Amino acid sequence: MIHVAELTADALELGHAALNALVPLVGEGQCIALLIDPMLRDPGVEDWAVGLGRRRLRVANAAAEQSPYVVWVDIDTHEGERALQASLMAGAAESLGLMDTDEHQVRSLAAWLVPSTRLDVGQRRQLVSMLSELSIWPNQRDITFRFWDPRVASVLGDALGGNAWRDVLAGLSLSQWCCFGSSKVFTCTERSFASSSEPRWAVTPDISRRLQALSWRNRVWHLARAWATLDELELSGVSRLVERAMRYGLSHEDDVIRYAHCALTIHPEFDRHPVVAEFIRSLIAEPLDGSFDKFVRRWDEALAEELRAGRWMTNNG
Repeated sequence: MIHVAELTADALELGHAALNALVPLVGEGQCIALLIDPMLRDPGVEDWAVGLGRRRLRVANAAAEQSPYVVWVDIDTHEGERALQASLMAGAAESLGLMDTDEHQVRSLAAWLVPSTRLDVGQRRQLVSMLSELSIWPNQRDITFRFWDPRVASVLGDALGGNAWRDVLAGLSLSQWCCFGSSKVFTCTERSFASSSEPRWAVTPDISRRLQALSWRNRVWHLARAWATLDELELSGVSRLVERAMRYGLSHEDDVIRYAHCALTIHPEFDRHPVVAEFIRSLIAEPLDGSFDKFVRRWDEALAEELRAGRWMTNNG
């Protein structure tokens, strides 16, 4: 685990900004619930979480030691104050990629949850139980929806549309859901004033598509840092590429990643080349998972060089 003395200036600044944003949201005598997920590559939060008490969520296909858990932090105590600061500094380091590996983005410090009221032991257990239930994708009990992943939760409101996410927070009896988003900003989402006591997902095909696009965007964003991209990466640009790939009917992760790789490293409009455009039209008519990735792998060097140079655009006016 990275200690405060080892943090970069950017991480320290982001961590302190998060602390200043979070503390005023907590009422007197209230505790903050910190949600940690080892499956998102726990970097060693045990150093400061020991003794705080924890309760694990029940999620599908996860061993007990790999299950997400909640620790309760009383910021009115010296121990709790230190734990809160340490968790936010570590969360800032994670969001800036300081703990990433070649294979994984570390985002284990998922969320800082501010209850609407002071919760007793029974109510805390109920909160953990409801979080567990929300991790079950509707009618798919063997699939875990890690909605608490900060790369997801920070934009979940936009993905679900309307007040759906804020209504879920109301059902959880939370006033705020705070996390470090993909844009490296500490965001706090306020609950709605809905009276629902049973939070649940109202999943439509459109929402499922938005969530899939979000997942692929995050995957491409992580992988692209190792690519020799033509221009500086922007998250909004990656989002547009993923959306464009999906409009073409690409529905397999390998195909979407390959499409983004071509646009970011070969030519931003490679898909307008007659050979590529014809193949994409065939996919729109008859989608086939994995076929775009295989199509690109079959390119000879002459076609690849023509795409890089953009000569086909000149020749076509």
